[in-house]
Amino acid sequence: MSDLTIKLEGKEKDEYIKARFPEKQEAPPVERRFIETSSSIMDEVEEWISDTVEDDYTEQDILQHLAENGCQSGMVNGLIYYSDTCAFYERHKSEISNLLRDMLDDCGCSVSELFGEKWDEFDPLANDTNNQNLLAWFGFEQVASMKGGQ
Repeated sequence: MSDLTIKLEGKEKDEYIKARFPEKQEAPPVERRFIETSSSIMDEVEEWISDTVEDDYTEQDILQHLAENGCQSGMVNGLIYYSDTCAFYERHKSEISNLLRDMLDDCGCSVSELFGEKWDEFDPLANDTNNQNLLAWFGFEQVASMKGGQ
């Protein structure tokens, strides 16, 4: 060290750094916000079935039609538009992840093999609309399938 260099330690060092580099100060704690999940996917499936059942269109008919045509058919009113499917995905992300993990374990395939060319391989974490849409439909269809025992 030269004669002009002063070695600061402890409190003096901390005060010097705070004065010289204010942006280096400790950031305030971040408030974590979680998406409230008041219902499971099963709750939403059951509500959809209840709203869709008619005298000549039974619960089994509805579930069979969904199993044959999927959500992409537009038969699930709340899962048609991207804004709806992405919101559904965000509400049920954890549950959908568990369903997907179970499916991948059972079939021994990858996500891109499961969804084929519809899966955007450049978005493996489903941060974008396309994969969130696919996963929302997947989650709803899987739970509906469990309900129907199909």
